[in-house]
Amino acid sequence: MAIKPRSVRVKSPATFESTNPATGEVVGVFPVFTKSEVEDVVARAKVAAERWANLSFRARNVVLRDWASTLTRDMKEAAELIHRETGKPLSDATLEVALAIEHIAWAGKFAPRVLGRQSRPAGLLMF
Repeated sequence: MAIKPRSVRVKSPATFESTNPATGEVVGVFPVFTKSEVEDVVARAKVAAERWANLSFRARNVVLRDWASTLTRDMKEAAELIHRETGKPLSDATLEVALAIEHIAWAGKFAPRVLGRQSRPAGLLMF
């Protein structure tokens, strides 16, 4: 459902570098999108968002659990990337990934209660 970076074809030869602010090391080189390429990616993201919105809470939970599982499996790699891209200490980056995993699990578990239909009594404000 996510837009995969490799599936986007960029016509412009222009690029930019992502550097580690702590060391100046180049972490990656990325293409600069044209206006029409950005519009295309945004349109595709809207389609993906509509598909997500039409999924049941149970189906969303399956996707979120799979994502959390992937992040857990690749935690060291994700933390290394955050460390390199932001200059954060590796321990902080690892904690950031762990917190993201916990948040994803929480969202999958509690989405029906938080986002589902709710009914509340009017209380004392009703005459």
